[in-house]
Amino acid sequence: MQNLKIRLFIFLLVSATTTICFAQCPTGDITITNQNQVNNFPQTYPNCHRLNASLFIDGTNVTNLDSLRQIDTIDATLSIFENLQLVSLAGLKNLKSVQDFSISGSPLLTNLKGLDSLKTATNSLVIGQMNGLESLEGIQAEYVRQFAILQCNKLTSLQGLDKLGRVSTFAITQNENLVSFNGVNPRLTFGDHFTINSNPKLVELANFENFDFVYNLDIRNNLVLNNLNGLRNLKRTFYFSLVNNPALENLDILTNLNTIELEMTIAKNAKLKSIEGLANVDASLLDSISIIDNVTLSMCSMKSICDFLKLEISRYNISNNAVGCNDKVSILAQCNTTSSFLEKSNDVTFYPNPATDFVYFKGLKGIRKLGIYHISGSLIQSIEVKGDELVLPTNHLGSGLYYLKPTDPQISPLKVMKLLVSH
Repeated sequence: MQNLKIRLFIFLLVSATTTICFAQCPTGDITITNQNQVNNFPQTYPNCHRLNASLFIDGTNVTNLDSLRQIDTIDATLSIFENLQLVSLAGLKNLKSVQDFSISGSPLLTNLKGLDSLKTATNSLVIGQMNGLESLEGIQAEYVRQFAILQCNKLTSLQGLDKLGRVSTFAITQNENLVSFNGVNPRLTFGDHFTINSNPKLVELANFENFDFVYNLDIRNNLVLNNLNGLRNLKRTFYFSLVNNPALENLDILTNLNTIELEMTIAKNAKLKSIEGLANVDASLLDSISIIDNVTLSMCSMKSICDFLKLEISRYNISNNAVGCNDKVSILAQCNTTSSFLEKSNDVTFYPNPATDFVYFKGLKGIRKLGIYHISGSLIQSIEVKGDELVLPTNHLGSGLYYLKPTDPQISPLKVMKLLVSH
C-alpha cells in the first residue's frame, strides 16, 4: 500500500512537471521590438502555444514572424504596430483565435496572407493605416464582433472578405481609393453599428442584400456615393443618419425600411431631391427627425413625415432645405393638399422627374385637359391635350413641387401626378 502511494505521488509529480513544461508562457503581456526577440521566442517560451496575455509587436527592424508559429491562441490582444520592414505574416499561420487583433503602419504588406487559420476574433479585428495593402486576401475570420478598415489608401475594393459571415460593428472609414464593396460576403449580417464614413471615391453600397437590421446606421462624407442599392432589404434600425453625401439624389431603394425607433437625421446632402423611399417608416416609433441643409430637397410630405409632424409631442429640426421642405407649416400644407390624391397615375408615364426645361408625358389617352397645381392647391395653368403624348415646358415654373391632374369632367379627380421642378 505504501509503495502504491509512492508510485501515485511520483506519477502526479511527473504530470505536474510535464504540464509546467508545456505551459511555459509568460504571466504578463509580451512586447517584441526587434527581429531577435521574434527569433528567440521558441527558446524564451518553449512549448507556449496559448497566451492568456497580450502580444505587442512594435519593431522597426522586424521583417518576419516565422518563429511565432507555435502560437495558436491569444486570449487577449495581438497588436502589430509600426513594423516598417515587415514583409510577411506567415509566422501566424497556426493562430486560430484571438480576442482583439489590430494591424497598422506596416507599409510593405500588400495582403494579409498568413492569417489563414484565424477563424475568430472574439472582440475586434482592426486594419488601419496600411498604405501598401492592396487586398484583404488572407482574412478567413467568419465571426468578428467589431470589424474596421481605416486609412488603407491602396484598397479599391474589399476583396478577401468572402468568408466573414457576421459582425456586430462594421466600420469602413477614410479609405482614399475605395470604389466599391466588391468582395464582401453577400450573406454578411450585422447587429450594432454600420458606419461608412469619408471614403471619397466610393460610388455605391453593394453586397449587403442580407442586411435587414442594424442598431445604428451612419453614412456620411462619401463624396461620390450615388446610390444605396445594397440596403434594399433594410427593414429596421434605431438610429438612421445620412450626412454630407453630395452625390446622393434619392432614397428610393429604402422602401422596405419601416422602423426607425429613435432618430432620423438627413443633412447636407447637396443633390438629394427625394426622400420618398422613407414613406413606409412608422412615425409612431420615431423619437426625433432632423432634415437640414439639403438645398435641393423640396418634397418632404410623404406619409411618414406627415404623420410624425402631426404628433403633438414630435421633436424635429427641419430647415435650410429647398422651398416646400423648410418648415413644419409648408410640409403640412402639402400633406393636407395631397391627402386625397393618388401618388401617380397607373397608366400615364412622365419624365424626367425632377424636370428642368421640359417634361414628356405618354399614355394620356382619353385625357384632354391637364391642370398644373401649386402645392397650396391653386390652379396655375390649364393645358390642352391633343393626343396620347405631350411635351410640357417647365422653364416658366419656379423650382418646387407641383401636382398635375386631369380636369376633364369624366376623369376621376384622384388621378394625380407629382412633378418636381428643379432649375
